[in-house]
Amino acid sequence: MKDALRFLGALLLGLLLLGGTVGLSLFLLLQGEEALARELSRLAREKLPLLLFALLLFLMALAALLHPLFLGYLAATRALGQEAQALLANPGHRLPLRGPLELQALARLIQRLAQEKAALEKEVAPGWPRPRPSWNGSGACFPPHRPPAPRGGPG
Repeated sequence: MKDALRFLGALLLGLLLLGGTVGLSLFLLLQGEEALARELSRLAREKLPLLLFALLLFLMALAALLHPLFLGYLAATRALGQEAQALLANPGHRLPLRGPLELQALARLIQRLAQEKAALEKEVAPGWPRPRPSWNGSGACFPPHRPPAPRGGPG
């Protein structure tokens, strides 16, 4: 449902941009031609149902053409996110470069960051011994308890 709303929003934005461009073009063409502007507005009012039908038909054809492209872009983005999560869990995993050029560039960047992370982990791992914690019964982690050293003899 969320993808459908995004698609409808993108389609509406495209329609507004196209309608604004056509409206601005007509405004600029008819500037100073008042008789022609009046005649065009009268004709548009008379043919309003036909114009609305043509607009709806154009919108449906545009939606039919753009819908697969839009869903493919969303699917590629979602797949890249899932592959990046797999890359975090398994540093040896490599991201496939697919989808639009922008997503391929993003995949290359994620790949490079993962390689740099793996190199840093290899660099740091041998030099830093990790202490072994001792666990008490409560589940909290404390350093090992050493009883105090005995002092002197019997007292």
